[in-house]
Parts: sequence; C-alpha cells; structure tokens
Amino acid sequence: MQSFNDAKLGFLNRIHSADEARQTIQAARKAGFKDIGIDLIYGLPGETESIWLSDLEEALQYSPEHISCYMLSYEPDTPMFAAYKRKEISPLEEESVSSLFRLTSNHLVSRGFSHYEISNFAVGQEYQSRHNKKYWEMIPYLGFGPSAHSYDGKLERSWNIKDVDHYISILQKSKLPVGERELLTNEQNLMEMIMLGLRTDMGIDIESFERRSGGQFHIMFERVLEQIYKRVWGETRDGKFRLTLEGRLFMDTITKWFVEVISL
Repeated sequence: MQSFNDAKLGFLNRIHSADEARQTIQAARKAGFKDIGIDLIYGLPGETESIWLSDLEEALQYSPEHISCYMLSYEPDTPMFAAYKRKEISPLEEESVSSLFRLTSNHLVSRGFSHYEISNFAVGQEYQSRHNKKYWEMIPYLGFGPSAHSYDGKLERSWNIKDVDHYISILQKSKLPVGERELLTNEQNLMEMIMLGLRTDMGIDIESFERRSGGQFHIMFERVLEQIYKRVWGETRDGKFRLTLEGRLFMDTITKWFVEVISL
C-alpha cells in the first residue's frame, strides 16, 4: 500500500491511489480474508509526525492483523537515487527518521501489536510472518522455480537457473536446475546468526550461537556487550541477547561491532 496519502504515493511513483488502496482492503475483508497485512513507508522528505500518524491511524481503522513499516531508503540504480544524487531530493534528517521509528513502535505497541521484527508488527504470534521467520531463524528451505533460492540450514545456499526455457530443459533431463551454489564458512554462519538475530525480538539464542562457535558468547563479545549495556542498547534475558528499541536504531553499528570480533 505504502500510504493512504496521495501526495506520498505520487512521490513514490505508485500506480494506485489512496482510495484504490482503501477499496482493496475492504474487498479483501468482504471476500473473507481473516489475515490482512498492510505495508507502509515513512521517512519521506518533509514528512512530519502528524503526517505519519495519519497513515498509521487510518491503517488501524481497518483492524489489520499485521503491519509492516519500512523506512524509505535510496537504493542505487533507481530513479529516486539518481534524483537524490542530483540533489533534487533532500532526505529527511536522521534524527527525524529516528523519531518516526520510535513513534511507530510506541504507537503500535500501545494499540496491541508486538514489535517482533525491526519493521514488522503483529497482533499475535499466529499472525507473524511465517515465511520471513524461516530466514531470520536460519531454518532450511527449498526453492522451486527459476531463480528460486534454497538453504540447507548449515553450510550451503543455492539458487536455480533464472532462464525459464533453460530451467525447463534441465528438468526434462531429470536433473536439478541449480545455477550456482555457495558454501558458507562457519564464520559466515556466525555473522548471519548475529545479523538476523539482532533484527527480531527473539534476539540471538546464546546456546545455539555457542554450539556453532565453540566459544562462550559473553567472553567472546565482552567489550562489545560492555559498550551496548552502557548505552542501554541491549539486554540479556532468558538465554537470549536482544536489542532495546533504542538499540534497534543503531543496529548497523552494533552488527559491525559483533562482526569485527568474529572476523578476528
């Protein structure tokens, strides 16, 4: 959906209007869907708390089971990034974006949602994204179809041939249509455990990390944890290390600290 605000949709170059988005939600409910998720974007140039709150409040009027709230990012090789480089767009200041992030979490949590992943909110565990959680929890998965990715949960990631005709011809020969494989080192696996764990409210499972690393979590990352605890950016509880709301704002920096230790 991105927004209920036509001006924001215009800036994002969306092909739908706010009214079409509203009608789609209503049609989905009327058709009998019991689990509706709404995706929104915030942090656009000039966006204020009141503009963003208006989007959140309208989304809540439809009682969705899931809401994803993404910060606007300027991705390379996109028209928006090109406009940004030409200084035709002035991004929202970092502190303003941070304030919107805090506002988003506090507002939706106060309305009964759990902030279970950095950009995702659900009204109950049963409405959390089962698909994405498999990635975040490093669970094995199989991908079927051209370009689809697979992961064995341990050391190998692979992806299928992307050309449809070639994909079909390989299958007709009773062969697996794997295009490429990537063998992960244990170091890469540990880095992914950190990066993915920090994204969620489940955090990093310390026992699982120690089993894979062969070391003791609090000893390995003693200096990193000292810096995090001092800033109240994270906590250890129930065998998990999790970031606080404030810590999530600095997730990239914190991830870098952990990765630097693993890379030594």
